[in-house]
Amino acid sequence: MDDTREFVFSGFNYFSHIEKSKGWSSNYIGDLDLPKDHLSPKFERAWPLGVIFQAIRDAGSVVEKLCEHNERYYPNFQNLKLEIRQLLPIAFSLLAVKPQ
Repeated sequence: MDDTREFVFSGFNYFSHIEKSKGWSSNYIGDLDLPKDHLSPKFERAWPLGVIFQAIRDAGSVVEKLCEHNERYYPNFQNLKLEIRQLLPIAFSLLAVKPQ
């Protein structure tokens, strides 16, 4: 959770997490003032970086650059000390081209 002050294993499996839910967190778009039964379901899945990379390669593209970043473009884990948060990747960028 985002309110944690230390790392505690949540049971989340990085390699196979799949989740179905309704609504959005308040730090994103919130519940849009609609009752839960009026919201469409959303599906979340963890896609490990290796799976993404391999799918791009299998499609015939050549990966030219792959980077991980710790920039916080949204407020997550605000209660962790900054020196710990800066050690965690939160996003990646990938540049691939498909040969002609």
